[in-house]
Amino acid sequence: MEGSIVIKLYWIMAVFSLTTDAYHVGGIFDQKMSAAKIAFQFAVEEINYETSAKDGVVMMHTEAGVDMSNSFQLSNRLCEMFKEDGVFAMYSDEPDEISNEVVNKYAETMRVPHVSGVYAVEETLAEYTLHIMPDYIAAVKDIIKYYRWDTFYYLYSPGFDLHYDAFVMDQFHLTAKQIRSAPNIDESVDQMFKENAKHVILDLDEDYCLLFVQRAYHRQMLTRDFSIIAANVVLNETLFMPYSQGGVNFTTLRLTNNSNDPNDLRTEVNKKWISFLAEKGGSTGKGMDLTNMVAYDSANVLHDALKILENRGDIQRNSENPATCEEIPRLSPYGKKMLDAMRNLNGIPRQGLTGSIEFDEKGLRKNYVVYIDYLEEDSFKEAGYWVHAVGVKEFKVSSKETQIEVIPRHLIFTSIKEFPYFMDVDPPANQKEAAPGSPPNLCMRASL
Repeated sequence: MEGSIVIKLYWIMAVFSLTTDAYHVGGIFDQKMSAAKIAFQFAVEEINYETSAKDGVVMMHTEAGVDMSNSFQLSNRLCEMFKEDGVFAMYSDEPDEISNEVVNKYAETMRVPHVSGVYAVEETLAEYTLHIMPDYIAAVKDIIKYYRWDTFYYLYSPGFDLHYDAFVMDQFHLTAKQIRSAPNIDESVDQMFKENAKHVILDLDEDYCLLFVQRAYHRQMLTRDFSIIAANVVLNETLFMPYSQGGVNFTTLRLTNNSNDPNDLRTEVNKKWISFLAEKGGSTGKGMDLTNMVAYDSANVLHDALKILENRGDIQRNSENPATCEEIPRLSPYGKKMLDAMRNLNGIPRQGLTGSIEFDEKGLRKNYVVYIDYLEEDSFKEAGYWVHAVGVKEFKVSSKETQIEVIPRHLIFTSIKEFPYFMDVDPPANQKEAAPGSPPNLCMRASL
């Protein structure tokens, strides 16, 4: 115990002695939302703890907790970060479109790179912004096509309006409900019960997902013909197991492969995360959720880019970053190099908590995998995976005997035993359509 205290004290003293030489990065968070802020702080402290002993790149994080609905206040705080703190780059996870646009515009104008932790569409892209949140909604849409849902309910968290727009633009038939409180869950379950609705997507945190499942269970809705897709959470399977006895079809997504290895990155970080929260007095025993993991990966991307620039001699420990919001703005001299370093990372994808981290020319994540799990008996089992490649989207479900590939608007089924046959999505004229929600009723014909 004494040794641990001495090491920790040495690390604090070492970091303190280097604060004047540290590279400042800015974290922009809503004053009412703390999850990503705590995760970003945790990541920076962990990075500094690991690198200070090696005389590595040390980061100082400057947190801007502001009312994101107040664009004037947000603008003033950004200018303070540039002038007083000299930030080399910024991270934010603000889903509000107007606030996000303000941060993007300042990053672009001042040439200070910005890593955004929220979902992006073409209209929200900006030159100096990288979007580290993988587009899991694209995976959800392909899974819905595979399940052949005609209609479904979509329950989503505040700020996820762009997720909802993505479904509407693809002309899905859905009933959407924004969930701000527990009564919203009760209202949604009651309405689904009255309408005998059978399909729902939960784009919510784990607590609200669990609350929905509990309410639906007490309504005796969780039967074999009821289907749930949990879109953006890492679920604790032990919490959901008691509600699976009726045979409900429960699908969930994750961004990293399952591993029981104690040295696995996610396992190792989760242990440190739980200890970190305990020290802060807020431990719940839970591992990181998707928001936390994105913040953690963002801090590591910023650190990797700073290290690349320092190793190349482009920046030094005492380098100033004199971007200021004056009448004639002074722009960051390192912004473009920092952006290119974050985008490229020396051509080697970083393996983070959200999978392989690479960015395309637009600043969006590419070449990532979304793993698809289903609830079976005593645990979530892997059913398949969805792969995003440049210009290509695939959803594959694999077993020992079959492999199915779903590329948007096209489905090919190949049986290994009966090669070279394949199957079409559309049944012949004399064959009835499959019931909504059931696996595709495919017809077979010879392949040329």
